[in-house]
Amino acid sequence: LAGQLLLLGLGDGYDWPESIARVYIEDSLGDRVWVDLEPCKRLVDNICTIFQTRPYTGSGSGSSSGSNSGSTSGSGSTSGMGRTGQSSQTSSTGETGQAGRAEGGSRGAEGEQTLELMVEDAEVEPRFSPSTCKSLKAHVMQLVTEQLGRHAPPSDSVSRNLLRFLTSAAGLHEVRLLVAQKIEAWIQNPKIGKQVQDLLMTVATNCHAHSPEDVRIIEVLINVRLKTKLFSNQFVACIKELISAHPDNLSTALRGVVHNELGQLRSPSNMALLSMMIHSWPDEAAKLLGTVFQDFLTRKEDYLRALRGFLREVVRQVRSEFNFATFARVLMQDRGEAEFKQLEQSHKERVALSLADLVACSCMLTANMLIREAYNGYTKGEKAMVPQLLEFFSTLGVIQRDAVWWVHSILPGMLRPQPTDYKTCLRKVLFLEPTEAYHSRDNWPPESDRGLILHLMTEGCLKEDTLMRVLVIGLTRELPLSPADALDIADKLVARAANAHTEDIPRLPNVERHELFSAIFDITAYRAPPNIHLPEDYQPPTLAISKLYWKGWILLLVLAAFNPKTIGGIGWKEYPTLRGMIEMVMTNAYTFPASMSLATNEDGSTESKDNAVMRELQLSRLEKETILEYENHLAASSASAQSATITEANSYLLNQVTLLQPKGPARRLLPSVIDLIKTVNRSLKLGQLLCRCRSPDFLLDVIKRQGTLESMKWLTELVESSHSSVEALPVPCLCEFLMAGYQDKGGAPAEHEADPSSHRAQYKRKKSAKEKTQEQHEQLVGQLRSFLWGPQSSFQASLEVLEYFFDKLTLSHLTPRSLALKGLQEILTRNPPSRHQEQSDTEDEGGFLSQASAGEWLVATLPSLPHFTSLLPRIRPLLLQACLVETNLHCLQSYILFHTQYTSKEVLVESSIGISQIIIDRFEMIQRLFQKKRGPSAMTHDRNADITLSSLLKILKSTLQVAIVSQSMPQLSNS
Repeated sequence: LAGQLLLLGLGDGYDWPESIARVYIEDSLGDRVWVDLEPCKRLVDNICTIFQTRPYTGSGSGSSSGSNSGSTSGSGSTSGMGRTGQSSQTSSTGETGQAGRAEGGSRGAEGEQTLELMVEDAEVEPRFSPSTCKSLKAHVMQLVTEQLGRHAPPSDSVSRNLLRFLTSAAGLHEVRLLVAQKIEAWIQNPKIGKQVQDLLMTVATNCHAHSPEDVRIIEVLINVRLKTKLFSNQFVACIKELISAHPDNLSTALRGVVHNELGQLRSPSNMALLSMMIHSWPDEAAKLLGTVFQDFLTRKEDYLRALRGFLREVVRQVRSEFNFATFARVLMQDRGEAEFKQLEQSHKERVALSLADLVACSCMLTANMLIREAYNGYTKGEKAMVPQLLEFFSTLGVIQRDAVWWVHSILPGMLRPQPTDYKTCLRKVLFLEPTEAYHSRDNWPPESDRGLILHLMTEGCLKEDTLMRVLVIGLTRELPLSPADALDIADKLVARAANAHTEDIPRLPNVERHELFSAIFDITAYRAPPNIHLPEDYQPPTLAISKLYWKGWILLLVLAAFNPKTIGGIGWKEYPTLRGMIEMVMTNAYTFPASMSLATNEDGSTESKDNAVMRELQLSRLEKETILEYENHLAASSASAQSATITEANSYLLNQVTLLQPKGPARRLLPSVIDLIKTVNRSLKLGQLLCRCRSPDFLLDVIKRQGTLESMKWLTELVESSHSSVEALPVPCLCEFLMAGYQDKGGAPAEHEADPSSHRAQYKRKKSAKEKTQEQHEQLVGQLRSFLWGPQSSFQASLEVLEYFFDKLTLSHLTPRSLALKGLQEILTRNPPSRHQEQSDTEDEGGFLSQASAGEWLVATLPSLPHFTSLLPRIRPLLLQACLVETNLHCLQSYILFHTQYTSKEVLVESSIGISQIIIDRFEMIQRLFQKKRGPSAMTHDRNADITLSSLLKILKSTLQVAIVSQSMPQLSNS
């Protein structure tokens, strides 16, 4: 009550007397008679504004600032004593006295409630003048120093009341620094653990300004050495709260931990603190760690080995949660501080090599135990860990992409290494250096894991930017990497990515930049020696170094196979040499000229191969003359010019360079180039990759250019080499392949002609070949059926299949028509009837041909296709054309019946002219349809003839009905 009255008496003024605060401080450091009582809480809060303490509101502390500690129990006991006294007094009085006291007690309760409401309405604001606050702060520090001086030794002996007061005064940076210096001893005393934890959390919460004083406090706290895990967990929670208080506290704390760990006196809690920072602030911690590593490399001592070990320990603590890509990116960032610019050149070169080594070490650390086990399982066919492996290989690709950017953009200006060191940095981050370069420093990775880890490093995903930037480095004359070295590195990167490439985990990039072509050809260009003065009226030719030129073409061929829609499409349209190379790997025919590299004449025809050979001879002769003329000019302008003329015998450039005309006519490949293409094609199966592409459809273009007969030779080899090649074939090619298979079967010898007893080996070979042929045939039929009946069948695919076979039905030659009929029967009849099955029931009004008829696939099966309604308008005209050439009576009957049954009345009238033309032109064939037959099949023939006649009469009836209504008749042609 006294506290409440005092608060109300002082009012809302801002010049409270200093004595009030001194009384509070004295009671807080003493027996805490009233400072913890609930009725005095609002008064205490106003007094504590002199400390400007932010209370800790987390779940780890029972009291916020120490000023209200124990208030609940104090107020509870006081109210309990009041109730006990009132009860005993009431039991000893009479009824009259009891009523009077009850009335007085009611008025007292109302007064207390009014007083409490007035106290609750009082605001907590600063109540002391600045001079008074300054005096009180000095008084507090004097008292705290005296109190701490009394508790010597042991050093961890301190009163709980003092800890509570320090908690309330933690807003003063002097108090926080004093606590930070003493906390190492206090926190390890279990008797005061709760109070010390509250104090530590409040100190952390009040380091919110990142002032020099706060920085000093953080440095002191980071150096605290703890003995047990329990205290360590509490300490880590405190540092986490401290870092949360201000964004810049993370940088100070992390730097302090790293310096502590790499110093002579290491703290056991360093790794726990680092783990907490990386878990809570993964990106920010990774960035700061990279910056700290850079700072250590600028020291005179060589910290590379220590940093490698420290990085491994950090990764071991945080496991897979470390952001390697961010860490490596910041590790390679440009630093413009004076301490970096003023380094000696030898020190800069050491820093450059150390940074490259740390980037490589970061890459190797991504291959943790989980990734290595997942990769081993993947090589055995397990697919469960494919997402993790894909993320791992993608991270490798990102780090290497950033590393090449660093070598290109940052390294030359920041550290200016020697040419040999520059190349070493580039090759090291791309894992092109020998194995010893990656473990010689500290023998890590260990020998047991070294092989697998380094192998995984070479299987990272190659990014498009990585490839392009390597080529740009080779084209930049200011950088110490020659064009030949740059192309060699690009070739190795593409080769190893292509060898590791799988459908589950693609390694090669999706190259979409058209500039890749110009970059590769520019890097192969021949550059004349400096200080050469050519005649003014002479235009030097554009030449390329032959070795680099053909290596560039093979590089483009590999990229085109894995990027057929972009690089492949551009090369197919604009580069005849690449077009010819694509055809070679698809057909396995490495002869010049390739059919797709032949030029197109003005009339649209294709030039002959003889003309292409003659053109190549003329171009070779012109090339030789141009190079010799150019070399003579170079010799004449050089300082060591001789009077001898350059000829084929003494020419240096003739065997070294070639004309750089990538979009010009296709050139004859050198034998060494052909051998290399064959090797690459066998290893990477480039031909099969290109055959699978449908946009552009390389395979169909080659087949159209070569013709069916010539294409079937290599198509057979393509299908026999891989069952998956069937899926890669376009629809027309599949249909042609199926018809060719029927033709081969017709000329094959019967199986019984082989004698198993006398020609056992030959018999086995023939049997095996026949089984393989049958398997391929079933695969072809199954693929074509999937286009018509499969769950993913489409109108376009169904149309391509049917149009191909129906076009064959309109040909005048019997053989292709028969083969097309056989193909249609097989792919449309999913459950073909037995050879002797017959149907003898009556027909409905429209009539159906018998099951044994050759037209069952047309009348009964074709209408059940999923897209039949859309296909019908495209099929009907082809069937009418087939009626003009068909000689098989059953087929002709089925064509007429199908046309009648599945054609509307209006369309029947439109097609009546075509039907009439068929009757007139093929009258003898129509007569045969209706001639009476004798023998077992007479009944079936007569029934089919009646059905056909009904169909023709239906067409005539429909035509006459429309003519009567419209008063006009369709006109027949004069022919």
